[in-house]
Amino acid sequence: MSNNKKTSPWVWVGIGCAGVLGILVIAVVGLGYFGFRYAKQVSEEMKDPVAREAKVKAVLGADAIPPGYFPVLGLSIPAILDTAILSDREDLESGGPAFDHHGFIYMKVRGSGQQKELRDYFEGTTKESGLLRGQSVRHRTRDVIRRGEIKEADRSLLYVAERGTIETHNVEIEGVTTMILIECRDDTTRSRFGIWFGPDPDPAAPVKSANFSGSPADEAEIRAFARHFDFCRKQ
Repeated sequence: MSNNKKTSPWVWVGIGCAGVLGILVIAVVGLGYFGFRYAKQVSEEMKDPVAREAKVKAVLGADAIPPGYFPVLGLSIPAILDTAILSDREDLESGGPAFDHHGFIYMKVRGSGQQKELRDYFEGTTKESGLLRGQSVRHRTRDVIRRGEIKEADRSLLYVAERGTIETHNVEIEGVTTMILIECRDDTTRSRFGIWFGPDPDPAAPVKSANFSGSPADEAEIRAFARHFDFCRKQ
């Protein structure tokens, strides 16, 4: 279910990333001229489609944006955090909801202190994570579909796939949401996680008998989607 309220994309980016932009304001005040130049650069990148795509690719470690997705926001605050957003809508400048049916939100946060808390959440030891609660995303879980771990050469992807409603950037979408914790073998100084959401392919069926093939809850799809991104690439 999507909210059809017409909203400028720059409005919802500003609201959804208020905490991030607040840090930018602090940087401007604290660093003066250099902070001002950096904030101006970020603003220009957000408005320029070519620069925005390049920034999103850099944050995600991607050579290309996955088919069916479009770059919405790429933002880096040196030594603090990086974030990127992909949407299934190409014409965000025309207004409307930020997403139609699916999207991907990625965060990389400096510091590993929250890594155990995140791992406990993804492994099911705890029901929620304070770090995830602090983001501009609300997820009302109806059913946990599955949890798993994908081990690769340079990284591990822990995931939890759930049925429910995700509310972010003035949009509410009913379907499947998969949260992914990325652990890089050669970099334990940052916490990385993604939120991938899309339609439920078999909404009327109970979780135990539903067919989630082709959705964000399908481990094969998680593997394929994650291959587009070298999250552990050094920028």
